[in-house]
Amino acid sequence: MQRYYVGQWENDQMNGYGTLYFSETRYYEGEFYRNQRCGWGRMHYDNGDVYEGDWFNNQRHGSGRLLTIRGDCYNGHWFEDKKHGYGQYYFKKQNRMCTGLWSDDFCKSSECTQLLNKEHHTFASEKSMTTSALEKSSSIRH
Repeated sequence: MQRYYVGQWENDQMNGYGTLYFSETRYYEGEFYRNQRCGWGRMHYDNGDVYEGDWFNNQRHGSGRLLTIRGDCYNGHWFEDKKHGYGQYYFKKQNRMCTGLWSDDFCKSSECTQLLNKEHHTFASEKSMTTSALEKSSSIRH
C-alpha cells in the first residue's frame, strides 16, 4: 500500500484535520500543520498499539496516552517522541500502576501500587509494605 492522505490542504501542504495512511494498519488521524503531525491526533501502529494526544513536528510531544496491544497503558507527558515528565504506567498483566517521573523514555522514580483482592501493596524505592484495605485510601495520591 502506498502512503496517502485524506483531509484538508493549504498551499499544497497537509494543513488542518486529516488522516495519513502509512499502511492498512498504520495511520494517523488528527491535526496537521505544514505537512507535519501537529496538535491533537491519534496514531494507530502496525503492532496494534494506539497513541492519542499532543503532537509537535511529527513527534509525540505534550500530554498523551499510549494503549498497547497487551492492555498496558501509559498516560502522561511526552517530549520529542519519548515519555518525559510526570506519568502513570498501568501494567495489565500484573494489575499494577506505577506513577512517577520519566526521562528519555525511562522511569527515573516511581511509586507502584498493586491491588490484590483486599490487600494493597506499595512498592517504593525497592522496598515494599502491605497495608490493610482501610489504610489504602491514605496511601493513594489524587
